[in-house]
Amino acid sequence: MRQENTVYAGSDEMYTEFCSGCGLCISQKKAQWEKDKKGFLNAVSNDKGFHSFCDNVCPASGMQCRELEKGTVWGRNTGVYLSHSTDESIWFEASSGGVLTSLCLFLLDNKMVDGIIQTKMDPDNPIGTKTSLSRTREELLDCCGSRYSASAPLWDINDYLNGDETYAFVGKPCDVTALRNFAKIDKRVSDHIKYMFSFFCAGAPSEQANIQLLNKMGCGKEGCVYLRYRGDGWPGYATAIDRHGVTFQLDYRSAWRDTLGRDIRKMCRFCLDGIGEMADISCGDAWYLGEDNKPLFTEAAGRNVVFCRTQCGKELFLMASEAGCLTKSDYPEFEKKLPLYQSYQYERRTTMGTTILALKAMGRRYPKYSAELLKSYGKRVGLKHKISRFKGTIERIAKKKL
Repeated sequence: MRQENTVYAGSDEMYTEFCSGCGLCISQKKAQWEKDKKGFLNAVSNDKGFHSFCDNVCPASGMQCRELEKGTVWGRNTGVYLSHSTDESIWFEASSGGVLTSLCLFLLDNKMVDGIIQTKMDPDNPIGTKTSLSRTREELLDCCGSRYSASAPLWDINDYLNGDETYAFVGKPCDVTALRNFAKIDKRVSDHIKYMFSFFCAGAPSEQANIQLLNKMGCGKEGCVYLRYRGDGWPGYATAIDRHGVTFQLDYRSAWRDTLGRDIRKMCRFCLDGIGEMADISCGDAWYLGEDNKPLFTEAAGRNVVFCRTQCGKELFLMASEAGCLTKSDYPEFEKKLPLYQSYQYERRTTMGTTILALKAMGRRYPKYSAELLKSYGKRVGLKHKISRFKGTIERIAKKKL
């Protein structure tokens, strides 16, 4: 049934086309994986229950739009801060400030959860990922840092929901959205997942983009035994090691902007929430700005912008900072600063209504986001900018780039 005030997708194929790859429908035996030519795994199904299940949980369903805060581009919050880990090794090894790793360690040290469900490099396929359960500091550090490749952290979620233990979950915003939506129809989630953490995400690069990265670095996929995208500084270097122990590196801009970020999953381009609004706590890079008010990507001591999204998230962050695990600075000017150094997130969210309109005009499928919500975000940008965005989207569709 068409939802009131909702942009309608118009096709049952929408959930496959705009699959985020989280794996939740796979875990509930509603679909199977199908690999596309770029290396992405997408959910496909002839199961009659697939689409009704996705209507309730999939990020493309827009079910979460009921909880997203209208007109607030940076989402709901119970507190916004600048922070970094006080643990020198975590601070250095992390992609930015190490806040999420320190929060996870705080939970384990204080026995507030039994384990942390998170993503790490697949040792058998360095450009791939695997879901990991961390119970110790060493295991947490093994997962520390960004993974700029596809991941499906919910495909085995039943392993955690059917036991007796409790966990914190760390995932991309779309993973957290799916899990939060799932919690509304399956009480096991709230029984076992006590905290959900996320981070600012600009998209999941393809397998082909990762192969291109390794080739650009001079390592090559066949010889690679280790790949780290960031960390060991801020932002750090993409670092690959081959089977002979030779190290290859590439700077952040060349790795992300010029290579990986150019080929991301389709749903990522139409993601309404790259900032983790459905999490208890989400973190992003709090880049320093140059004289031209553009972010500097030169090496520096890392720091996070921390959004506490729920009351329990804020309580946890304050406990960890009061215990000396994290620094904490109030950040009242975030509304002014974030559009400057998180411009992609700002642009994507404020122009999503225009982008969806272009898809409709070209007779394409599109995610089922709330039209009212999209309109509230769009008030932040002028008509001229919207027209430019609309025309650009139309052109990309016509050229088969979308």
